[in-house]
Amino acid sequence: MQAARLKTLLTSRLRSAFPHGGKRPAAEGAFHYAVDQFAIFADHASIAGWAFDTGCGVAGIELTSGSATVAARWQGLPSDDVVRVHGAAAARSRFNCLLPFRPDPAPVLTFVLGDGRRIEVADIRGPVAAADPYHQLVGSFFGGLHGREQLDILELGSRARSNITRRHMLPADCAYTGMDIVAGENVDLVGDAHDLAAILPPARFDVVFCMSVFEHLIMPWKAVLEVNRVLRPGGLFFITTHQSFPLHDTPWDFFRFSDRAWPGLFNDATGFRIRQTAMGEPASVVAHMTHSVVAGLEAMPAYIACAVLAEKTAETALRWPVAAAPLVQGWYPG
Repeated sequence: MQAARLKTLLTSRLRSAFPHGGKRPAAEGAFHYAVDQFAIFADHASIAGWAFDTGCGVAGIELTSGSATVAARWQGLPSDDVVRVHGAAAARSRFNCLLPFRPDPAPVLTFVLGDGRRIEVADIRGPVAAADPYHQLVGSFFGGLHGREQLDILELGSRARSNITRRHMLPADCAYTGMDIVAGENVDLVGDAHDLAAILPPARFDVVFCMSVFEHLIMPWKAVLEVNRVLRPGGLFFITTHQSFPLHDTPWDFFRFSDRAWPGLFNDATGFRIRQTAMGEPASVVAHMTHSVVAGLEAMPAYIACAVLAEKTAETALRWPVAAAPLVQGWYPG
């Protein structure tokens, strides 16, 4: 793939989505910057944002991965949006670099100024995530639980896969139940989300949440009805899942959700109202075979993540008397 096409693929939408970096500019002396995007694809890193210094120009940019460093001379791009906020010193402060790069868990970005100063940015991904609507909704959900006393909370899909758990994000005084279809670390109860009412008493919980679970439910609409039965009136149901993502944990990978899908699951008939939805982590889908239907596909909107926060408003009379087990092949991958 040509470098110019790769750069367009990785950056075409994010620059318009976050024209000011989505955050306050960090500063050291007279230097100001924002990193709007840091993405890695096909052994290249695409970095976009803006940077300027009121005393001297920016001369270059470097990216360090372990002991290897790649560098590029500064080529400032038109920056009218940044100038409107920061004044004439920010003219041509935007940058969009494509650098050879292999993934590194803690890369370091360095701006080289015209007077020899070097400004290191160790947390490249953090500011981008902080400006992302999906991550903002996740943060507001977990943050909103604190200050509420003695909540009964159920997590679906709680097993510590890849050593990830979320118990530490919850209030210390909450009553927590971790449920998963497979036994393991951080699992208090083994069971299927399609059969909650047969496992748990009605109106048992104040909050139910699940992270990256709904794409693995063969009948997510049934799971919504089951959650309604174990939630108390006014209880919250929070879901994070994917709008776009490769196949994973097959054969138990069934659905993808956009923010327009949630009213089909959360409505008066199912006993819920939607409080908030969000999509985030912009992405590009690349077809391996190009033809008229997929021409320009990489420039079309796609998002890795999607979330919904819903509130139980009533009991539901709906039933879906179909067992999940006969519909899936094999057992959930361990």
